[in-house]
Amino acid sequence: MDGFVSWRAGACTAAFGVLLSGCSDDILFSCHFETLKEVASPNGKLVAIVFSTNCGATTAYTMEVSVLKKGETLPTTRNVEANVFVAERIAVEPGAIDVTWASNEDLNLAIPESARIFVDNDHVGAVRVTP
Repeated sequence: MDGFVSWRAGACTAAFGVLLSGCSDDILFSCHFETLKEVASPNGKLVAIVFSTNCGATTAYTMEVSVLKKGETLPTTRNVEANVFVAERIAVEPGAIDVTWASNEDLNLAIPESARIFVDNDHVGAVRVTP
């Protein structure tokens, strides 16, 4: 009887492992990205995109700002290289983060004091970012 129970437990563990290995990261760790605002640089070559991210019931919404070339869209996975700013505890609405371009290389962000900041880069590529 012990051999049968042990075999059954092993078979169940193997089956569960096969099921998990068949799932991609997109299924297990999927996030929903919603663009709230896009602000073009003065020359129109770059766009600062303010967006929210929802990765499920066990995580808080985050508000993020990325700088992309004109015509590029937000990826369906996190784009760490383009992220300028990531925080939670900010209202998920277009005006929650104020984004203005001082020049083609200078981006200004106005962030609510309530924000819990995870990423706050002072530049992305050739663009300098100031709060």
